Amino acid sequence: MDAPPRLLRAADFPPGGVLLVSGSTGAGHRIAARAVEGELLQQEIPVLHVDAYAFLPPAVRWVYTELHFHLLEFTPWVYGPLFDLGSQSPALARLHAHLVVRSRRAFEEVLGRVRPAVVLATHPLGCALAAPLKRAWGFRLVVLTTDYRANAFQVYPAVDRYCVSHAWTAADLAAAGVLPDRVTVTGIPLRAQFDAVLDRAEAKRVLGLPSHRPLILLTRGGMAAGKETVA
Repeated sequence: MDAPPRLLRAADFPPGGVLLVSGSTGAGHRIAARAVEGELLQQEIPVLHVDAYAFLPPAVRWVYTELHFHLLEFTPWVYGPLFDLGSQSPALARLHAHLVVRSRRAFEEVLGRVRPAVVLATHPLGCALAAPLKRAWGFRLVVLTTDYRANAFQVYPAVDRYCVSHAWTAADLAAAGVLPDRVTVTGIPLRAQFDAVLDRAEAKRVLGLPSHRPLILLTRGGMAAGKETVA
């Protein structure tokens, strides 16, 4: 996992800041969190960025990471239907929440040290850890989605604000019973470096690309699993 721009240690964290909870499997969750983190630090808002997987028992962590990766890499035709079924199933979302109950004690230790005003989760696991603790600790809970479809694992009554990537996501949340005034279509956050406008010809020269040929950018999931054939 590449390091965020700057991490405040819990001991240096003043009350009233933001606790960012991303996940180390895949890239989208943590890259979006890093973009938010960079903006918060630019505004001198204290922020602590943690990995939700660090709070899991080793066996559960293995299921979330290694098994997840192997399914995605070697049996994508199985993973796809399972993901579609699981991400839209409230029953599986409740099971997911039950699996992380034992992990909440470790998460509470972090809450006790930093006492954030806001917990912002970019990963469903972060939401499952934080939602049941919101009332006891008094923070506002924000969920930032990095997929274009809503995930049942992120639907909790305790969530104060959903920042979603697309109107499709907002429609999915509405269908799941989330009130529209709790949802804002923000898009997926990008780091400030993407604001820079580069000269196309110069960029091709620096990258060693032929200037007279068209360039196509093909993007994939952060884990780059599976096989693709491009004609």
